[in-house]
Amino acid sequence: MGAKQSYLSKRDNGQKSYHCDMVAAMSEASLNSQMRMYLSHCDWGTRVYFLKTVEDDGSVSLFMLEEGTDETKIPDSFELSETVANLQAKGSSIYKELENMDLFSIESGTTTEMNENIQTALFEYCLGFAFHLEDGIPDEVMSYLIRNKDKVDINEALKIMTLDPDKKSVYYKQFFREFEVIQINTQVKKSKVIGILTVDRQDCSGADPISELWYTTCMIGIDLRGVSHKDIVDEEVKERIESLAKVSNPDTVFDISQLMLDLSTLQTVSPVTIAGLDSKAKKAVEDLVGEYFDRMEKAGQTIFGHIILTKPNLNVKYLFTPNMKNFAVSDKTLYYLINFEDGKEPLIPDMGNHVDFEWAPLLDGSVIADGTMVINATKFIPLIRSKFEPVLNNLVVTLHPYVEAGVYEYDIKWSEDENIPEQTFVVDNDKPWIASWNYQKQYHQGYQLIWAPPLPFPVASGKIESEYTASCDCQL
Repeated sequence: MGAKQSYLSKRDNGQKSYHCDMVAAMSEASLNSQMRMYLSHCDWGTRVYFLKTVEDDGSVSLFMLEEGTDETKIPDSFELSETVANLQAKGSSIYKELENMDLFSIESGTTTEMNENIQTALFEYCLGFAFHLEDGIPDEVMSYLIRNKDKVDINEALKIMTLDPDKKSVYYKQFFREFEVIQINTQVKKSKVIGILTVDRQDCSGADPISELWYTTCMIGIDLRGVSHKDIVDEEVKERIESLAKVSNPDTVFDISQLMLDLSTLQTVSPVTIAGLDSKAKKAVEDLVGEYFDRMEKAGQTIFGHIILTKPNLNVKYLFTPNMKNFAVSDKTLYYLINFEDGKEPLIPDMGNHVDFEWAPLLDGSVIADGTMVINATKFIPLIRSKFEPVLNNLVVTLHPYVEAGVYEYDIKWSEDENIPEQTFVVDNDKPWIASWNYQKQYHQGYQLIWAPPLPFPVASGKIESEYTASCDCQL
């Protein structure tokens, strides 16, 4: 990165362009890469069964069964209390019985007259529809991307997060490793009720598995929260923070800021579309999708990342003490904005009149990077100068040569200046990221040698000189 590209102190028409001391930026591509990593290791899966009955007023009621559901809470209108009691006496439940039937493996179009399990599920347990969900990315899709890595851009094919600068939010696309839906639809033939099983499932076994993916899109706001490292659920992250601390109590040294998905703002933008799905089942799909984000939150995966900031500590000296934090969202980059504590009234950092930084193309352009950190030159250069300037005096040589003549001999000697002026860098107002130092010294002295008697008296004269130049440039 060039110096001018990282220059946070740049001015436009005499005014500061950006109002922040430090920026830590993450590219949209990096965020998506992290989420794909999370999804590739997901192992959560569930089957949920919905019992269905028609009330006396003609309305339809549903009751959701999942593992561990208290089936004694099933409403009386389902007329299943005796069935539940009998199954519990045998150590079983409606959920376990439905699981043992393996209904998801039955071919679509099978009727109650053709399959005893479908008959039992419909008439004895009131099953209306069921879902089988597994978080993650289908194996066929991952294999396809590996085989075609030179042809398919994974950042576009599996783009999970899209930053929205206008709303300070993200569009989150939820994928599934497996998604299956079964329904038992009924019809009357010759005064006899017949159930027909319909099966819909995500099938990525074709030539273009990307196009066959089922997904839902949600819009979620972003929230910046400050926490203690002990509040972080992920033990691996917590251990890394503690190893960075190198002190007995990291909480006295570090403050953690998390940029999180604010699930209280969750809005479903485009739900999974499944042709022919019962309207009640569609609502159930949306509810199950919401539970996905609940699982993410419990796993700590709603967190974009952690910024580890130093707390003021009398025993530890820091180069900078972050004081105020904020964030900004552009089309391709997520920015943490930080201001330092410098004795002035703390100001909340912001982007000024800009929506992006000049170096943003580095993160999603010709130079690919996951992230970058930039420090304001007017904050950083004085620090560098303060570290380098004490060394400058050691570069100053002030030797004065002279000739000391005796009666029969002479000698060349040197003397030094006792008072050397303090050496400092010079900084150009238009280029505060460059600090320069130059030192020049010239000295000359004439001399004359006279030989004493009884020898002849030749007189020799001359001039002795010293000259040198030293320079030092510090450039960020």
